[in-house]
Amino acid sequence: MEIKRVICKACGVKLEIKNPSGEAVKIIRCPRCKSTLQVIFHQPTVSASPDETVLPQQKKSVPHAPDAEETSLPIQQAETDPLPSLVCNDQEYPLKAGQNIVGRRSESSAATIQITTGDRTMSRAHAIINVVRLANGSFKTIISNYQNKNSISVNGVVLQRDEQVVLTNGSVMELGLTSITFVQKNKYHENKPS
Repeated sequence: MEIKRVICKACGVKLEIKNPSGEAVKIIRCPRCKSTLQVIFHQPTVSASPDETVLPQQKKSVPHAPDAEETSLPIQQAETDPLPSLVCNDQEYPLKAGQNIVGRRSESSAATIQITTGDRTMSRAHAIINVVRLANGSFKTIISNYQNKNSISVNGVVLQRDEQVVLTNGSVMELGLTSITFVQKNKYHENKPS
């Protein structure tokens, strides 16, 4: 189990974060000031399967959360699969490489992917979806909760606090009461859920 010691940039409290499941990124809340922190565990190479390797990640700051960091990879479009997307009410929402914050469309929303819905149980910043390019040119996509109290479920299973789930083509997410389908395409043919 990997353990990382971090200092909250907002209040200065020292935290010890455990990583029993070997996650690359963990989103936590400071127990003292309730600021959101994104802890990046240093794993230079992680084998996803015998033929897939996650590449090292580069850090850059998140514009809407100055105390957090996100990871992304440089993309060479000619060698990679098309980026995945979300589909809700027959409208497609393309994801970008790195961190995507998904939430309900609103003028005051911090979401980078704003879903058009009247569902008030979907927060304006409801979930984080990280899109990571693998060595073979495909993408690994991971969803986690984004500091909100409303529920997230993937294929009928409710995400617990700080839990992350890998999305696969056709995964159905419920953000509040809104149903969203994850669509992963590949360079040989487009896979769309039926």
